[in-house]
Amino acid sequence: CAYRRNCRFLDNDNYSDWRSSMHDEEVRAWLEECQDFLQMRFYFDAGLGTFDTLDGNIPAAHLAPGAPPMPPAAKRPRF
Repeated sequence: CAYRRNCRFLDNDNYSDWRSSMHDEEVRAWLEECQDFLQMRFYFDAGLGTFDTLDGNIPAAHLAPGAPPMPPAAKRPRF
């Protein structure tokens, strides 16, 4: 579904086993090229009942030229 829509996807799997056994060459190439940018990993703390995405560091080469920097996580709006 994320491949057809070329959108972000929420999952903690690293897909290494999927990439090696995937028969669809286009989907495999898309996953290999875009996974780091489009995959959103998460953490659920059952004790506190909280859910957070684990936002990593996206390499500057993947960002739009001239884009304003993201504010620190503490200042980002929470939805």
